[in-house]
Amino acid sequence: MTRSLLLVSLAAGSLTAPATGAAAWAAAATEPEIRSITVRPEQPVVGAQGSVRLVIDVIARGARGKNGVTVKVEPGDPPGPVLADKQPAPQDVQPAPTQPPVQVPIQPPPQSSVYAPAQVPGQIRPPSQVMAQGRGHGFTQAPVPAAAATPPPGTPDTSDSPNLSGSPNTSDSRDTSDRPDTFPQPGAAPAVEPEPQYAWVPDWPEPRPRNPQPLDPQPLGQNDRRPPNPQPAPASKDGAIAQERPQLPPHMVRRTAAARVADGWQTWRFLPDKRLTRYYPAGTWTITATATGANGATIKEYASFELRRETRLSSVRVEKSPRTDTVRLRGSLTRVDPRGLTDYGPFGRQRLELLWRPDTSSDWEKAGETTTDAAGAFAGTVKGRTGGYWRVRYSGTAHYASDISKAHQITQ
Repeated sequence: MTRSLLLVSLAAGSLTAPATGAAAWAAAATEPEIRSITVRPEQPVVGAQGSVRLVIDVIARGARGKNGVTVKVEPGDPPGPVLADKQPAPQDVQPAPTQPPVQVPIQPPPQSSVYAPAQVPGQIRPPSQVMAQGRGHGFTQAPVPAAAATPPPGTPDTSDSPNLSGSPNTSDSRDTSDRPDTFPQPGAAPAVEPEPQYAWVPDWPEPRPRNPQPLDPQPLGQNDRRPPNPQPAPASKDGAIAQERPQLPPHMVRRTAAARVADGWQTWRFLPDKRLTRYYPAGTWTITATATGANGATIKEYASFELRRETRLSSVRVEKSPRTDTVRLRGSLTRVDPRGLTDYGPFGRQRLELLWRPDTSSDWEKAGETTTDAAGAFAGTVKGRTGGYWRVRYSGTAHYASDISKAHQITQ
């Protein structure tokens, strides 16, 4: 009767740590949900003296109030499947509407009007007859301006005479871009079309320098990005002018901590008032977590752990037979007395493993087995392996923890 009352009193007092910033989500949520139940230590072991205190963390959302989440710890198997064995339910996530990519118009690089010494604007071919420049793959035809027509020898110079042939006067400084094309003068040699020239354009553009300098110093215009009166760069400590660096765009940093708060998940930590000792039943224990929502809806999830009692391998000895090629291991196995009459009592009818390895750099391997008698004593013999290191291991059961002895070396 005393033990059952003590087990019922193993109610856990909660230390809630609600996440701040999730009030908007909690107001709209109607159904509580539990994501995980974690117990530490995962496999508690109780000895003859002392006790073990559990720490239970429950991650839930949609729970309201001081007692929004409660837990109950009791011995026995869970009445339903544990939360760790359940498959995670797919979250109802609505995909964001897809938007077409923003198309930025490609602007050609500004080209300066540079003419050859023997050319004038009136003798350049119209833009409709010149192939456009651009970067691409393979070969592209480079635009070549038409050569000026050379008059034959003996032709008088008409640069100062009025234009009577109907062709545009090359010495006229007025704009002739809107005038129609005219025919050449009779007797004048026709303009020779130069053969198209080809230039190799690489597949990838060359890297741009950090501070490109103009080829020819030109006055600043209204389309230039630099101010008309640029300020000199600030001088460094040693008097040298600091090199100008281009301003980089702002870098967006994604925050991961706020995502947890936005989802509404809260961590509830529980520290049970009663500690586990040797007087509690060993075996499977069940943790029942209950979450209550704002509308009174509740949900229960289960978790389990194994409570085991301590075992000890004591008085282990390793002996080498002087006459035969064998090694003999002796010792005893004890356990925490389940009735509480003594601290440790003999643990009989238990199987033990005899482990061996040739040196410290090798892995342990199973060399033999032995079984304890009613008094917990054991003795095992291994043939063919006289040197190396030896130890004994007990694998444990559902109610008793495992144990392993220290290594013993046998020299040849």
